[in-house]
Amino acid sequence: MNINSTAPNCSYEFFTVHTDSLSGDTWTDYTTLNQSSFIPFLFRPLENIVQVSVQTANIPLAGESNVCYLRVNELGSQFNETGGQATSNAITSVPVTKDRIRGSLAKFNKASSGRTIYNQNDYSTQTQFITPINKIDRLTIELLNETGSNSYVDSNVFVSFRFTCLKENLCPTSPATKSKKKVNR
Repeated sequence: MNINSTAPNCSYEFFTVHTDSLSGDTWTDYTTLNQSSFIPFLFRPLENIVQVSVQTANIPLAGESNVCYLRVNELGSQFNETGGQATSNAITSVPVTKDRIRGSLAKFNKASSGRTIYNQNDYSTQTQFITPINKIDRLTIELLNETGSNSYVDSNVFVSFRFTCLKENLCPTSPATKSKKKVNR
């Protein structure tokens, strides 16, 4: 049995949250099977979020788009940006078609089979929040194509996230730092 010998990190709490389009409210009509926008509610709200990353994603993309942007409205970040075509060698404003893509957590390339599968070791999707996010109890997930429109998915979507929350854990103190209790005799 291989057990990780590193001590737990007592400054943060780490949560893995598995979401899917089956268990959340969808914004779209189920009869079309397009579940590109859905809202999974968290059984336990998360507080003081300082970092998030996508661990896995299984997205059945259909249609013409070659990419899929994963946007979670509650986790938007100014540090996740997209580029645009400049006019007169300067970008004066964000193109309307790109505005919904800004702040997306990840961009996935469509697999030739149509079903896009992402694993955490493929590339980093880590996003840090300088000011912690106070509290979230849901994730408003949108899958967008390269124009910022909803992607067309023809089956259920599965996404797992890893959250880092700034919170002191109740870790046991080491013997060297334990305070000695005074014993009355």
